[in-house]
Amino acid sequence: MILGFNASFDPGYAIALRPHDAPGYPLVADGLWGVTPSGHGLRLRMQNGALERHYPGIGWRVNPAHTAWWGLVNLTIGLSRGDAEALDRTRAAVAWLAANAREHNGFPAWTYDFDWSHMGMTLRAPWASALAQGLGASLLFRAARAAGMPDHTALAIRALDALRIDLREGGLRTELHGTLCFEEYPTPEPTVVLDGFLFALVACADLAHTTGDSSLLDDGIAGLARLLPVWDWRGRWSRYGAHGPLCSLEYHQLNHALLITLDAIAPGHGLGSVAEGWTRHRTSPALRAAILAAYYTTNVRHTLGPGGGLAAFALRKLREMRPPAAKEDIA
Repeated sequence: MILGFNASFDPGYAIALRPHDAPGYPLVADGLWGVTPSGHGLRLRMQNGALERHYPGIGWRVNPAHTAWWGLVNLTIGLSRGDAEALDRTRAAVAWLAANAREHNGFPAWTYDFDWSHMGMTLRAPWASALAQGLGASLLFRAARAAGMPDHTALAIRALDALRIDLREGGLRTELHGTLCFEEYPTPEPTVVLDGFLFALVACADLAHTTGDSSLLDDGIAGLARLLPVWDWRGRWSRYGAHGPLCSLEYHQLNHALLITLDAIAPGHGLGSVAEGWTRHRTSPALRAAILAAYYTTNVRHTLGPGGGLAAFALRKLREMRPPAAKEDIA
């Protein structure tokens, strides 16, 4: 690992794809965001049914998206292996989502209760995210449908209203180059992190499957197809967001898998052909070297902005990798 990028091009976790209508979730990513079935790991712990992450300079805070993902991980394990303990964990995640949705600008949201700086802009607590809304809704839809858990379908439907409300009115729907997209980080200027957009679209597919209303999915897929060149680096790699930096290997693999998933859900938009181009590094050492160089160049330039440099970029990455002190417990 060199400052956040595994130069050996070993992603560190395995991804498997399943049919969208399979029990559980269509994407299995062991270790994504460090989330384990138990909910415990580096910078992670379970508290009162929610997954908390330790953020440098902030402390331990609930991450709603990762809590929902933890529930989906366990739902997939529980249904595919008949694992009762995993299904109990899923029930805990579902119960947390049901108890902690708060009205927020016209929709129920699983908000982040801490300020967050993203691309030089600060989000003030509480703020909502298309990633959390999408994963939360997907868990509620799928747990009720596939596992017979408490039916919170109405809550899931309303949670996705966030994707129908304009960012300027407090929602998570925005436009980039005049084209619809959904924001993981609702900053004043669009940054449109790709994986957050894609996870939200999977939730829109769950909505269509549950209600028969595919309008949100259709609009979102059309926007994604038109905007894909924004995240496509030379037909060979993905960018993290609309602001330019290339993805780390872990996020690139995630984007690739989600794009294949959405191509299966909504074929005919060219998503699969773009995803195919994003695998060419596997057989080209020269391309891997070019990707590695571009990753550092674009991240230093765009993440830090004026006055930044490689030393500052390295310091930030090292802070992210440093584990919290064993006795630290910041409420």
